[in-house]
Amino acid sequence: MKLYRYFLLVPCLALSFISSSCQNAARSQASSPFSNENSQAQLLPRKEATEYGGTEYIRANGWPLPELGQNISDVTSIDLASNTGQIIRCQVSDYSLNPFIISNEPFDQIDYGFKLIQIRDIRIFSYKGKAFSYRIQFNSIRSNPNDNKSESVGVVSFFSYYDNDGDGKFESLVLGELDQRNISSFSSLPHIPAWVKR
Repeated sequence: MKLYRYFLLVPCLALSFISSSCQNAARSQASSPFSNENSQAQLLPRKEATEYGGTEYIRANGWPLPELGQNISDVTSIDLASNTGQIIRCQVSDYSLNPFIISNEPFDQIDYGFKLIQIRDIRIFSYKGKAFSYRIQFNSIRSNPNDNKSESVGVVSFFSYYDNDGDGKFESLVLGELDQRNISSFSSLPHIPAWVKR
């Protein structure tokens, strides 16, 4: 009789564990501040050097982008010069986030040293209504397990996402990027993908 109960108990515990894991995964995905990440979480990025300075991490199916929610943007126009001297009129949308977005994306995928970040500002560059670059301003934070609060522990920095081929997926994550003036900051200018120049 004891043996019979044991064999009934093991499958029940296994089913309970699987059900709990699925529910936790669903809750985690539902509360994520990023879009487009469900099928991409298992894809490993490829690291490359870039012609415009910095380091590029390529993720074939695209990096998940922050959800902007109800944050209001300030939209302006800017003329960008390509490396061949071509002038391209672009739209710039600036989002100041309130509250900040707290996430481990994208640094949990590239082992860059940051564990948890808060995203402060987002600048989106578009051409003819189609975005080609997201510039993200952030700083590193750490959580205090005693009061469930977080505190800033690093200087403000930035990284960029790029849609390299115009397919709507932002495959490229760039860190330490230099613009044509050899400036590397949140306010520096993005490089222009080939599909924008055509």
